[in-house]
Amino acid sequence: MNPEDDHNLIEVVKTPSPDSIPDENGAWTWENTPVLPTDGVPGNGGPQSPQPPQGTSSPGSTISYNNSSTAVTLSLGTPSPWQTLETLSFINTRDREVVKLDASFMLSWTSVAAAHTFIGIDYRILRNGTQIYLSSNIFGSEDKANAKSSEQISCFHIDNPNVGNYNYTLQIRINRYTNLQPAVQIMQSELAAVVYSGILSKSYLYVSYTENLEAPNDPGFVAVVDPDNQKVIKTIRVGRSPGALAKSPDGASVYVVNVQDETVSIIDTNTHTVAATLPVGNSPTAVIVAPNNTKAYVANYGSQNVTIIDHETRQVKATVPVTGSPFAFTAQPNSWFIFAATITEGDKGHAIAISVGNDHVQDLGQNSGLDRRYNPLAAKVAGIKLMFIAPGGTRTFNVYNSNTITASYSYGLKNWTSAVHKERFDYFYGIQTFESTSRGRFRVYDNSNYVGPWNYASFTGQSHIVASPDYSRICISIEANDDQFAGLQIIDTERDSDLHFIEIPVAHKSVITSDSSLAYVMENSYVHPVDIIRFIPFESIYIGGKVHDMVAAYQMTT
Repeated sequence: MNPEDDHNLIEVVKTPSPDSIPDENGAWTWENTPVLPTDGVPGNGGPQSPQPPQGTSSPGSTISYNNSSTAVTLSLGTPSPWQTLETLSFINTRDREVVKLDASFMLSWTSVAAAHTFIGIDYRILRNGTQIYLSSNIFGSEDKANAKSSEQISCFHIDNPNVGNYNYTLQIRINRYTNLQPAVQIMQSELAAVVYSGILSKSYLYVSYTENLEAPNDPGFVAVVDPDNQKVIKTIRVGRSPGALAKSPDGASVYVVNVQDETVSIIDTNTHTVAATLPVGNSPTAVIVAPNNTKAYVANYGSQNVTIIDHETRQVKATVPVTGSPFAFTAQPNSWFIFAATITEGDKGHAIAISVGNDHVQDLGQNSGLDRRYNPLAAKVAGIKLMFIAPGGTRTFNVYNSNTITASYSYGLKNWTSAVHKERFDYFYGIQTFESTSRGRFRVYDNSNYVGPWNYASFTGQSHIVASPDYSRICISIEANDDQFAGLQIIDTERDSDLHFIEIPVAHKSVITSDSSLAYVMENSYVHPVDIIRFIPFESIYIGGKVHDMVAAYQMTT
């Protein structure tokens, strides 16, 4: 279910009355579970009342809620011990339930001196004592002495619990800090859940394609591939010349840009139908949905602007101009900014930051040696660093909070073209120029110190890099050339020197399923599934025409 994306998600809770028993339909009597108003939960502030996952049709059958306004003081440490904020019990008596849980907490801290201050936190969910979810945030600013700051952190998760008894615990700890007084506190915390019965989630692969490249006025399609039987189960008609795809973090929507029509189609993954088609700019080339599931962004290469879409209402919210022609996006889990890469002239381009909160556009600076075939932007999963990569060198930026981005340092990462970040061990993994036979690994700290880079064996023709959602695998697509067969290089990130190469007739972009077990490699008119756990290729799947892009998302099924 989880996209790469499962950064902002938590698990499920509900509390039956101690004396109650289920009725003949398996329903419980619920104790102390207030009905949440539509504009928020009871109490002051906190998460919004749980809304159904997009695409679900059945109403929420149960709402459970817990909160605390008693301040919890966190110990300073790198890291500090885990401290519990909320605990909820859940007794599940039925299969086929989907639960959405919303959580939030208010973090407060005070600086010591007039200097740069930052604080990094980890927060997690335990199920019966076992960690099932982990995320991180980092906040920083230039402060005066004794300056007080606070941040509200919110997250949600959709889950399919099995029948059984569960205790879910929300915990937090400090993982790094500078210039902080000891009184770091959680001022309030809340947890709210809603249960939807008779629904399951299922992963699918969505592939954009055109039947006839010589007939550009013909409609385009998105094929839906079922990973269970590796077959196309449905084709969805969209606009002309469909290209880039993106899924929403909740997996319930897939966006596809229609280049010739200058539109974007929004596919409902519950029904596998087009829910809306919206106008965008000239030559749309990339699309992304903010990690907090609020807005979608379309890069309009020809008109040099970005279309911003309200994800909930499925309406165009704004169009903002940028420096140059945008062609690639990335984001950090905290959803402060969407980052775009642009081309201005020749191989020069800019890194652009778009505020998710107020749509403000900030030009971060220029780099040269860019190639539109590669995404030059890479952001830390949990941290403040944004990397702007080019073969001649890499620029970095510090993203301290929702208002502050500063240029940091330039590194001589020669021949790098694109990279992904792995949170554990804090490494960037990069591919290098087409002629290179090395791949790179590099560690850059939030204070701009660094270790590396280290170069490992690879192949000429490196064209695309992607990390599995659990970061256990890095997959590099290798395009065929005079010196090398096409294929997929699979890296076990626990043993970086391990090299697994799966030969494939044609290899372009690859995507990985939400359970981190399968990669799909884009061929010309096929997609090629590969078991990346056992390093086994399967038979190619014919899509129906020229393939342009792929994305993995999940469908809510009743």
